[in-house]
Amino acid sequence: MEENLQQNVENMLKAEAKKSEQVPYDSPLKPLRTYQGDVDQIIGKNKVSMVTVAVAEQKKKYDEPAKAEPIPVAPKMTKTVPEKEVKTETPATAPAPTPVPKPTPTPTETATSSFYKELAREEASADDMQIKSKFSKVIGIILVVFGIVVVGLVYYMISSQNTAQVAEQKSTLISYTQEFDTPIAGTNRSALVKTIVAQKNGFSLPANSILYINMANASTTASAADAFKLLAPNMPAPISRNLKKDYMVGVYSFDTNEPFIIFTTDDYGVSYSGMLEWEGKMTSDIGPVFGMAQASTTMAYTWKDEAIRNKDLRIVQDGAGKTILLYSFLDKNTILITTSEKIFNAILGKYMTSKMVR
Repeated sequence: MEENLQQNVENMLKAEAKKSEQVPYDSPLKPLRTYQGDVDQIIGKNKVSMVTVAVAEQKKKYDEPAKAEPIPVAPKMTKTVPEKEVKTETPATAPAPTPVPKPTPTPTETATSSFYKELAREEASADDMQIKSKFSKVIGIILVVFGIVVVGLVYYMISSQNTAQVAEQKSTLISYTQEFDTPIAGTNRSALVKTIVAQKNGFSLPANSILYINMANASTTASAADAFKLLAPNMPAPISRNLKKDYMVGVYSFDTNEPFIIFTTDDYGVSYSGMLEWEGKMTSDIGPVFGMAQASTTMAYTWKDEAIRNKDLRIVQDGAGKTILLYSFLDKNTILITTSEKIFNAILGKYMTSKMVR
């Protein structure tokens, strides 16, 4: 065995020597480090023989762990198939590549990502709320402006209507709710009385309403002298000569519809004495306007004095003591004739209010 080792070592040394001779001595390349050079250095330093080096090298190889040697694998036994029996098989479809799993984020990364997502969501929500708030404000402003415009239009229409109504409403001693025009030209007393009674019975406005019966002469209101000449032909001359232009015939709605007459005079003393003179014929003269039957031997009317709200009244009572007609001076120049104390009180209030307005 030592002879074989020595022979191998010598063959190796000779091969290395031939390689070194091929490089010129004056070559600028540095000599390579070779196995032969290492062996010569060991022999020179340690004074050992070539055989000793070869034996040591061989021993090192045998002392290496067995695991480093590859384990031979027995060849697989294959069955030889005749050429005719060989079948060409379609190669199987290559399996789909296994997807590379995404790296699982750490808890810190997850928390950070959630924080930014929540922040973005809050910012988006804040933007939406701001947009909605602005939209709501715009809608609110539009509604307020629309409401103001509507209220303004309604107020304008009502004001225009009231202005037109006031402009068209005639100047009367008290304000009225409704007007009815009845011409007196070419008519007689009986027809005029029937017209007034018909308006009294047909007036259907709510309580405290007043119907103004305008006795017209052509396109204007008839004068007081013309109206009372037809309506009360037995009015004493002291009154008729002192009549002023302001007068009013109408119907007042209360518990029942009741007629009334208001007229004005220039002289209180003359008018007062003239009213006392008229009492003897008043019931027959204007009584039919107030629904009174004509006096006869079987029915008598009695005049009495009465006071209401510091106003002296002269009232007419029937046989049962019921007031069916009365008159009073509302002031020194204005006389009211109506049917009951309730109507007198109501019309007096309206007259005082209208007088304050005038």
